[in-house]
Amino acid sequence: MPSFFFCFSNEYDEVSTTVFPFTAEFLAFYRQYRKDTNSLPQEFSAMLPQLLNAIIAKMQYDETANWGDEDELTDEAEFLDVRKRLKVLQDTVGAIDMQLLVETLHTIVNKALEKLARGSGAIGWRELDLAMYELHVFGDLAFQNGNLFTKADNGVAPNGDAAARLVDMIVKLMNSGILNHQPFRPRVNAD
Repeated sequence: MPSFFFCFSNEYDEVSTTVFPFTAEFLAFYRQYRKDTNSLPQEFSAMLPQLLNAIIAKMQYDETANWGDEDELTDEAEFLDVRKRLKVLQDTVGAIDMQLLVETLHTIVNKALEKLARGSGAIGWRELDLAMYELHVFGDLAFQNGNLFTKADNGVAPNGDAAARLVDMIVKLMNSGILNHQPFRPRVNAD
């Protein structure tokens, strides 16, 4: 596993993508194992958060990417293809342990929204892009139970934990100040 994580977490996508097929098969095996036994081996459960964090870290633009640089269009297209493949792996982690995925995404998005609320200089565009991407993914998770809200005795209530967390994050986003018609200015220096 240390060799696998070394390759998967490599800064170069060309290296990381070589282990994507293994990662997909590895996760598919444990997804089926969980489905068949309703449990997971201790070693795998301990390693799964590390794998999820590595997947999410690879989804963030690296420091060499420039916002809106037309010379980088091919690189961006390749990165978006890698991100799409990583999302499939992230979804598989969610199929194995949905609570882990919900907790991890909630933490990542909340940290970014807290930085955003402190001012646009507190967060770089790469971190904000990843947080907004994961917020979108989180929205898909929240709607897996059907509707975002259900009828309750005193009105409406969020339909589950993911829906309640999504509502909380949307309120934080709205209160962050980014929607106050003030332009977002990413930090000039590297993240």
